[in-house]
Amino acid sequence: AKSAPALPSSKYVGGEREGGYSSDVISRFCSVWGIQYDASCGSEFLTLELRVATAQEGALRRAMELIWLLFERPDFDGRALERYRARVERSHRSLAKSLERCTSQSFFMRMTGAEHSWRMEELSPKSLAPLTLDDARRIIMAQLVPPNVEVTASGDFDAGELEAGLLAYFGTLTGAGA
Repeated sequence: AKSAPALPSSKYVGGEREGGYSSDVISRFCSVWGIQYDASCGSEFLTLELRVATAQEGALRRAMELIWLLFERPDFDGRALERYRARVERSHRSLAKSLERCTSQSFFMRMTGAEHSWRMEELSPKSLAPLTLDDARRIIMAQLVPPNVEVTASGDFDAGELEAGLLAYFGTLTGAGA
C-alpha cells in the first residue's frame, strides 16, 4: 500500500510543524489523496481552485486543510518566484505567435480604454523583473484575507462533512494577511 505524506493541520495534528512544506511534498500529498489544484494571481484576484475526489474518504477535509495552511502558515519560496518568471517569459514569447491571443489582447485593450487597459495587459518579463520575493509576499498577502474568501462547492459530497469542515477550518481563520 502506498503511504501518503502526512500534512499536519490545526485540528488533526497541531504543533509547530505547519506550513513550510516544499512544493514537491504538497504535490505528492495532493496526488495521493486525489486533490487537483490550480492557483493564479492577477492584479486584482488570487484564485485557488481545488478539485477533490469525494469518493475518497476525507478528501474534502484534506483540501480544506491545505487552504487553512495557506492562510495560517503561508510559505514564500524564491524558487517559486523564479518558476513564475520563467512561465511569464514563455507566455510572452508565445504571445506574438498566437493570432488568437494577439487579437483578443488588442480587442480588450481598445474596449477598456487607456485608463483601465492595465487590467487586461499580460505581464511582461520586463515588468516582472524588478519584483522581489518581499514584493510578491506583500501583494499576495494583501489579497489573502478571510473576508475575501469565496467557497463554491458542487458535485457529489456529504453536506454534513462540508459544513463541519467549513466551520473547523474557515470559522477559525485569523489569516496571516489580516
